[in-house]
Amino acid sequence: MAFAIWEFSPGRIDHHNLQMVLLLTLIYGIARFDRIGGAVVAISATISLLVGLETLPVIALVLGALALAWAAGLDGTRTMLASTAITCLVAVPILTFLVIGPSGFWRVENDAFSSPFAFALLGFGAIATVTLWLVPEASSAAFKFGLLATAGSMLSAVLLFAYPQLLAGPYAAIDDLARIYWFDRIDQEKSALEFFRTGDYSSLALLGIFSCVLAVSLQRALNAPRTANPQFAIIYAVAAALLLTALVSNRYLRFSAAVVPLLLPAAASVTREDSQVAVRRLAAFGGMAVVMATSFYFVVPFERKTTDAFDHLLWNDCKGADFSLLATLPPGQVMTPPALGLEIARRSQDSLTVSSVPFHRAAPAIGRVLRAFMSSSNNERNALLAGFDYLAVCRAPLGLVGSEKMPLFDAIMTGSAGPGLHPVSSVKQSDLIVLRIEK
Repeated sequence: MAFAIWEFSPGRIDHHNLQMVLLLTLIYGIARFDRIGGAVVAISATISLLVGLETLPVIALVLGALALAWAAGLDGTRTMLASTAITCLVAVPILTFLVIGPSGFWRVENDAFSSPFAFALLGFGAIATVTLWLVPEASSAAFKFGLLATAGSMLSAVLLFAYPQLLAGPYAAIDDLARIYWFDRIDQEKSALEFFRTGDYSSLALLGIFSCVLAVSLQRALNAPRTANPQFAIIYAVAAALLLTALVSNRYLRFSAAVVPLLLPAAASVTREDSQVAVRRLAAFGGMAVVMATSFYFVVPFERKTTDAFDHLLWNDCKGADFSLLATLPPGQVMTPPALGLEIARRSQDSLTVSSVPFHRAAPAIGRVLRAFMSSSNNERNALLAGFDYLAVCRAPLGLVGSEKMPLFDAIMTGSAGPGLHPVSSVKQSDLIVLRIEK
């Protein structure tokens, strides 16, 4: 669980650690598979989405699996589904108003919990509650499943019709420049093939270990519904979904590392009960994994990580630089690359407002920074700098690859930023360069 535990280390203030805790409480609710368990699932799912939408696929899987288990007539699923549905109807509005307020509930956001996602959870609760109330328990599995699938499809269609902007996805704000030079260079947004490109074999080994755990415990998951243990099948599906998602976006490796180890006892018990079957399964799966990994090793070339002028502009936070200059500046707005913007915001005690920080919602501002540095027209550059009092950037070596695409970058490094930009300090030794923008 090293990748998961790392999220709880000092200095880590990202939201992933809280989402891991909420994933585990959700799994605890599934494991209970009773009235309290259903309430825990609904509350964990709602809070998790309020924290961030990364767990949306898993939550959709869990809610769908509970509905499917009830349609199949598995023991205990009626109570579990009813508790989850009713708690959603109660908890979603209460928790939403407490965490993001009424205005947040009615906002429409592609990338954060808001009206579309709140109504999706409420719609699930309403559909499940009404169906459980009206449909006799003795009805056929096909009828129950067809009814739920039809109602769910209608709900999805209504939401997409009411909120068509959802089709643009959670990263709609990222323009082409910000995507090419910033977002596409973020490692955690890339697929597992990035581990081959960078030679990160420890992550590949972890994926292999998790895959083996899932392979050994697969039969236990397949047998679970027949042995009155549907909760294990759902937990297994969550673990498998997280591992598959990690192959598409390696940011999910940390979530996989928090959940897949929960299946280790099941895998160990399978090995004890029928070691020959476990060994055969491991050999077959391991052989296939080795063949696939070897193929990717030769097909995906190793790329030695290099940095260019865009990396120095966007990712440099002037580590070790003297920031005392900030305290001498009159309050104002600073156009900053994202990493430096976060550092200045942390140090300026609210006297300075920065233009961008390294989060996807700042992508329009990141794109504006890039256009300002890439523009060869003084008029265009002045228009992009309009409204700002200062321009800040970290010192970088001359002649970096890609610097020819950013005339302003090289000009600042050589001390000839051009008309309208005036250095506020003559201290050339500092890695922090601040220029006053002429109004």
